[in-house]
Amino acid sequence: MSAEEDTKPHNARNTRKATRDLFRVVVLSCASWCLFAAAQTPPGPADTILVNGHIVTVDARFSIAQAVAITGGRFTAVGSDDAIRKRAGPNTTTIDLHGQTVIPGLADGHLHDAGGGPGVDLSRARRIARDAEGELNGELIDRAKALVQLPPAPPLTIDALVEQHKKLNAAGLTSIRYPGASIEQYRLLEEMKRRGLLTMRVSQLMRVGADRGDTMRAAVAALNLKPDEGDEWVRVGGMKLAVDGGLKPAPYTDVVKELNRLGWRVATHAVGDAAIDEVLAAYEAADAEKKIAGRRWTIEHGFIPQPDQFPRMKKLGLVISAQDHLYLAGPSLVSYWGPERAARTTPMRTYLDQGFVVAGGTDSAVVPYPPLWAIYHFVSRDTISGGVMGADQKISRQDALRVATINNAYLTFEEALKGSIEPGKLADLVVLPEDILTCPEKHIEQMSVAMTMVGGKIVYRRP
Repeated sequence: MSAEEDTKPHNARNTRKATRDLFRVVVLSCASWCLFAAAQTPPGPADTILVNGHIVTVDARFSIAQAVAITGGRFTAVGSDDAIRKRAGPNTTTIDLHGQTVIPGLADGHLHDAGGGPGVDLSRARRIARDAEGELNGELIDRAKALVQLPPAPPLTIDALVEQHKKLNAAGLTSIRYPGASIEQYRLLEEMKRRGLLTMRVSQLMRVGADRGDTMRAAVAALNLKPDEGDEWVRVGGMKLAVDGGLKPAPYTDVVKELNRLGWRVATHAVGDAAIDEVLAAYEAADAEKKIAGRRWTIEHGFIPQPDQFPRMKKLGLVISAQDHLYLAGPSLVSYWGPERAARTTPMRTYLDQGFVVAGGTDSAVVPYPPLWAIYHFVSRDTISGGVMGADQKISRQDALRVATINNAYLTFEEALKGSIEPGKLADLVVLPEDILTCPEKHIEQMSVAMTMVGGKIVYRRP
């Protein structure tokens, strides 16, 4: 073989390598030019800008801005007045906030409806309330309601849901999670979305009448739903169960394990420490078969957790769905449990210090639905008629806002979609007349919402 022939394969390899290198350079150069060109291309005009305000973004740094731009139902820019005004075009709607405060749209992670719904069984005992003088005042609490025959609830209709959502919008709510409702309600919500009638983003936990693993499997099949199906308007959030006055331990565990096998997330109503133990034992049994950590299973309510339960809850990666029952029921809880135990109800500070994500709500209509009342209670531990209870469980205003916004988005796996005011996220927001971070504490409870937007559209404006 001649020297010339010996070099031919080597030269060919060099040629191919050089060609590949040149191709990479060309591709990288084109990509760099495209990125440069995109960076130099000014964004199109916004559909809406809100300026001259105090924007509490609830982003990771809890940034404060002056203005925000919205395009196509999403936030496209957050910043100074000057920067945002540059995004206005001839057809842009400009809203002058006149110094008012903007916060992300508020969420309720446990709301049955705006006026009626099942109560929380606190004592497994009947109770008829009395006034300060010991006279019966006519209030029926929890199981005492069984002493009277109430008229049946009217059939749920689209019109009724539209009216409920309007009431909730006026209170600043833009997202809710129904904690256990029927397939019929879910289909109504889907139809509302199809007709463009939704002004509320909805996640629904399903509830079916099944008390064994085999009957749960059949009931789930009959739903004809996939776990977590849906979009940013209507979404399946999991399956609702209950142990307080609900399923007994053995059947409950079988049902939980079956739902886990089927790929469904479970959210369980549990009030007292014994009930929480039942939930943890069942969740641990399910986890032994198929890991649930990272799938955001929840304990609903969790009034009185014990310190030895926290490591078990953490290991399972549970999220806490907590409400402001104490705000309304403080005096009744003192009667049930005594002042010391009642003051420990829903230990928000402890939950957060233990590193749990806590999603806030009201359990309306057990407790009134205004989310600002819940925020006020969480930061003050004040109650409607019992004074401050459990002052050591107060949380900061920033924490309370997270609980009412981004933490609820986390609960439903939507923290990248909503829950804070950041470019790319859904343009859900609330306008308040005062700065919720600095106003007198009582004003949080008393202030009225000025405006609510969902997807960049105004769904409520104070007359």
